[in-house]
Amino acid sequence: MEEGRSVITPTETQEPVFRRTEAAVAPATGPSLVVVLERHCLTARGCRVSLDQLDEVVVARSSESAVARAGRAATLHVSDFKTSRRHLVIRRTQAGWLAEDLGSRNGTLYNGRRVERVLLGNGDLLEAGGAMLRFLTDGAPSGTPVVARAFPRTLNHALESRFLQAQKIAPSGVPVLVLGETGTGKELLARAVHAASGRPGPFVAVNCGALPRELIESELFGHRRGAFSGATEDRDGLVRRADRGTLFLDEVAELPIDSQAALLRVLQDGEVRAVGASADVKVDVRVIAATHQDLAARIADGRFRQDLYGRIAGFELTLPALRDRSEDLGVLIADLLPRICPRPEQLVLNRTAALALLHHRWPQNIRELEQALRSAVALCDDDEIRVEHLPEVIGGWQPAGAPMLDSEDRALRDRVIDLLRQTGGNVAAVAREMDRAPLQIRRWCRRLHIDVDQFRA
Repeated sequence: MEEGRSVITPTETQEPVFRRTEAAVAPATGPSLVVVLERHCLTARGCRVSLDQLDEVVVARSSESAVARAGRAATLHVSDFKTSRRHLVIRRTQAGWLAEDLGSRNGTLYNGRRVERVLLGNGDLLEAGGAMLRFLTDGAPSGTPVVARAFPRTLNHALESRFLQAQKIAPSGVPVLVLGETGTGKELLARAVHAASGRPGPFVAVNCGALPRELIESELFGHRRGAFSGATEDRDGLVRRADRGTLFLDEVAELPIDSQAALLRVLQDGEVRAVGASADVKVDVRVIAATHQDLAARIADGRFRQDLYGRIAGFELTLPALRDRSEDLGVLIADLLPRICPRPEQLVLNRTAALALLHHRWPQNIRELEQALRSAVALCDDDEIRVEHLPEVIGGWQPAGAPMLDSEDRALRDRVIDLLRQTGGNVAAVAREMDRAPLQIRRWCRRLHIDVDQFRA
């Protein structure tokens, strides 16, 4: 088995025919407001309020993120200390949903610019102090059932609906096929299905792409002593280790054709024969397979057996890329930080760094986010993650319309930012230090796209 994997105890046609279970996603019924991130409370795990039965939602500061409803009005509480006690309100109007600042201390930002009132559109970003909220028109209906704790938390309605279906499928023993780009959390979902299945056997994970080609069948099905050179003892193999439990076949598309045929026999007959053995052994195994490959293309060109696909795809689920579920950024950060540092509650995120994270496309998905956070935590020495602590491919993001800076302007920008940080955003103090008028400092800040408010305590 691959290093780092673990065991946890709790008739064929010519053309490929695929099950399209994605169509089972429940249709969206109305807009929602999602707390994507709280920059000064990174362990807050986000919050979502459905607007389909509401006329008004006030965003306000409280001790923790929560939603309080009263008739057709609600208060969305956030715990970020830079959010005002009553910061902004969004109201249903004939023209659409209108956001209005309630005289907040830090103002309300709409897609990066300060506003008093503005009509909202799908995907718009509101900033209430350090709380970053996204308005979505494809939101969840009120009263959406809660997904079991074993499953990853999500504020994405479509993904939540699929997790609910996977939760229902889990106890049935139906084989599951998880698709999605690399780094989207396919093994994490497989473990959640196993945890919800009630099967008493272990969860056995194997990366099919990492198995030595000449030893695949020995690793999967076991071998008897003397079956081949180097077989000095009997071994049961991974399939028998997963008896009464779950066998997770990661990157199943990487299995060679001959090994696919052997695996198919196991799944059809519920029996496994070790290499060098003369008798079959009964096994009770639930299979969850995963791949980032295009199985339709592989079946079409003869690299993956259609009959094997039919055996592993009883229930098919595709995990979306992180760029398609950006409302989960705060949820994921809150889940990842406790694994990375001992005191995640002390960390804060600079506004520019937060915007860079929100605008990044994340080609390696959650795995890339985790590595970016690891390096940022290691580099920051004052509990504030700033844009310079992020990988260059992420930290190089600039607001729309921001000019390309030459070396002189970059040096000036770095100097002004450093002084603003030292003075807590005091423009007059920066002006004295640079022997310039405060008006000149503000002009530089506008031209160089420096947000003074983010440096103020």
